Amino acid sequence: MVAKPVVLRTFRWDTISKAKEAFRAILHTYDLNERITDPTHVKMLHELLEQHPRVQEKTGQGVDHFYVGRTQQEDGSVRHWNGRGIWIRRVDGSPADFGYNAAITGPSARVDAKDAMRHAVSTRRDDYRERRYAGASDVTCFLSGEMLNETDAQVIYVNPTWEQLTYRFALSEGGWEQIKVSSGDGSAQIGGRLSDPEVLRRWLAFYDAHANLEIASRSSAARRPWPDETAWDPFK
Repeated sequence: MVAKPVVLRTFRWDTISKAKEAFRAILHTYDLNERITDPTHVKMLHELLEQHPRVQEKTGQGVDHFYVGRTQQEDGSVRHWNGRGIWIRRVDGSPADFGYNAAITGPSARVDAKDAMRHAVSTRRDDYRERRYAGASDVTCFLSGEMLNETDAQVIYVNPTWEQLTYRFALSEGGWEQIKVSSGDGSAQIGGRLSDPEVLRRWLAFYDAHANLEIASRSSAARRPWPDETAWDPFK
């Protein structure tokens, strides 16, 4: 059986077991009830949360931060006397068990479609980054205003965010399940591709009409609050 890679926006692991190992390492880096603060860890968690099969339930009105806690402290259950996991603290103060294993092993139409949509615009994203740095020596971070070295630069989406942009396109297509994705038909391929040329054409046109790209440092991007994907509507 061919190993299945786990691919996030800016992270990739060759196998599910390696991805789980990376997130277990985060879990055991912090003490109980300690907030997760390392920018790389925070970014990993936000990107993995994006593909959780119950992402809207987990995020609620938005994510304030992640932390390590005992399972029985929040939901009242006692699965293991010393059980610990990664938790979400929402902006309204309520907690949610992250359940990162479900996000790693539970593919969905949403995850597959967003991965294929991301691949479809990768050249546009790379071209934007190159244009910003072509002959420029004063590129600043959109979020913090600090001078930004190209090695620390990351392309981000603002008004709409990537989550809002892809959500609205999927809605215009009739939902995530209507966006068909090809896995490569046996050929070597990392990630899915939009299999319907007409869907691909509509996605690229929608992207070109509405995507707003900026440059930010990786640490600043990792600290961005999780957006409400329904908050942006280009059709109003």
